[in-house]
Amino acid sequence: MADVEPRVTSAAVYAALLKTLEKKNSTQLPDFGGPVSVPVLVGAALLVDPSLPLASRRAIFRKLRQYAADGQAARKRKLTDDNNETVGAPAPSLDPSWLQDVLALLQVDPLAIYIAAGLEPALSLEARRPDLLADVIDRLLLINGTSDAVYTIRTWPRLQTRWLPVAVACVEAGDVQSATTVVDAVGKNAMSELCLKLDSGCRTAIGDMEAAMTRGEWDEPSYLRLRAYAKHGSRMAVNYKLDTSPLIHIVCGSFILSAFWLTSEVHRLATSGNAENEPMFELFDDIRDAVSEPLRPFFMKVVYWKLASELTTRRYAAMIADRFGLVGMPEPHLDLPDPQNITDAQPSAAGASSPMTTPPLYTPSVDPVFVGTSESFADLIRTVSAPNVTVAALDCEWKPDFLRVGGGADDDSLPASVLQIALQSGDGSVSAYVVGLSERSPNEVLSLLSPLFDNKKVLKLGFGFSQDMKRLRQNCPKLKGRPLVHFRDLSNDKLEPGAPRSGRGGPSLAAVVEKRLGRRLDKSHRISNWDRRPLSPEQLKYAVI
Repeated sequence: MADVEPRVTSAAVYAALLKTLEKKNSTQLPDFGGPVSVPVLVGAALLVDPSLPLASRRAIFRKLRQYAADGQAARKRKLTDDNNETVGAPAPSLDPSWLQDVLALLQVDPLAIYIAAGLEPALSLEARRPDLLADVIDRLLLINGTSDAVYTIRTWPRLQTRWLPVAVACVEAGDVQSATTVVDAVGKNAMSELCLKLDSGCRTAIGDMEAAMTRGEWDEPSYLRLRAYAKHGSRMAVNYKLDTSPLIHIVCGSFILSAFWLTSEVHRLATSGNAENEPMFELFDDIRDAVSEPLRPFFMKVVYWKLASELTTRRYAAMIADRFGLVGMPEPHLDLPDPQNITDAQPSAAGASSPMTTPPLYTPSVDPVFVGTSESFADLIRTVSAPNVTVAALDCEWKPDFLRVGGGADDDSLPASVLQIALQSGDGSVSAYVVGLSERSPNEVLSLLSPLFDNKKVLKLGFGFSQDMKRLRQNCPKLKGRPLVHFRDLSNDKLEPGAPRSGRGGPSLAAVVEKRLGRRLDKSHRISNWDRRPLSPEQLKYAVI
């Protein structure tokens, strides 16, 4: 059967597709007045510059696939017209020489799998050349074409036997969406199999890292594999509600990432001149205790190594070694100056300037009352309901979510640990309360907050309180959808450009306090175990800031 072929060359097709790349998010195909023949498509594919970025090459081949599919449709329509039928026409066949051209093209560039897909079912590659398709998948993974490999598996279902290495490669590349797409296509128990494979990869990476640390070296490639497998594997396991108890190496890697995040906070505190933070170091104990006992020595070595590798946190490494009982740890082979020989740089006489003035530390004017018993909680309900209350400032603290596999430091799905309430009466007097929420039922939390939330006469103040509300709704689901009347969020305060910002983009509380009050805040106890009872005096002091 003759193909419908307008007078168009491969070079013209390729040039037109290059122009479409210049138009961002363009879905339009250049119109050549009819279907583009298979030889022209193959010729255009051979012209694709291999030096183009992978995303650009992929976009070109996907458009060539569309031309191929359009040509298939046109041939089928012509076949239907010739047979004088409207339905049930057989699939159009291809010239044998064209089939060989496509097979040869697949040997040249694995991205030509898109053209092959556009010519199915006429090519019938799944039955004719499954070996070639499997080879294409392997070559796509070598060029980081994980999404292309996933597309190939979904197009030719018999290739699902190749799913596991594709899913692992997707995880290594951070393409979790593609990994879950493969898992869902394969079906039941696939995620369990993938997580067991990732756990095996974590075990190998842990062995390589431990051997390197014994030599006084850091194995970065193995750490990157451990990070990818543990980070994504733990979250997929949680999302699919898998039992994580067999995945001890993924769990260990997940908690190592938590510990590394915590070391970054230690680093930040060290560079800002804050003193040692005992509550923060207690979190290292919590994380360590959540790791499977056989892997705890490795976990403790990694935490020590991370701290010892940074000049400003090196002094904390000795504290961790003492806390964890580490003996005989080798010094990292790092080209770092000795802290003993570091002196503050002195400005030259010509460029000397007066040092910047450090604002004085903010000190709360009231001592907080911890509300932990049923009696003190009932007293507080009566206090917040009193008619002389005019202003109520609200805030929450929570324990960093280090102890849940796949969790993070700011997981909004977990409840708040404590609620801070500062009340101002009509006579100007102020009182402050720290309420232990883990001791209270959802109905008790509602009985405390309802008099405040619903009272239009009481001005409620908060700072970035939307995040606190997400936590409080976990403590008391009945708060969902409940309005907070007469409320002002002070994080909307406008600051000049360049002022410190919070992690979510708004002005930081420290910046607002420094601007409005001329004081600086000590935030060193923000990250601590707020579930622990009793709270330390430092935590109570921080809670009323």
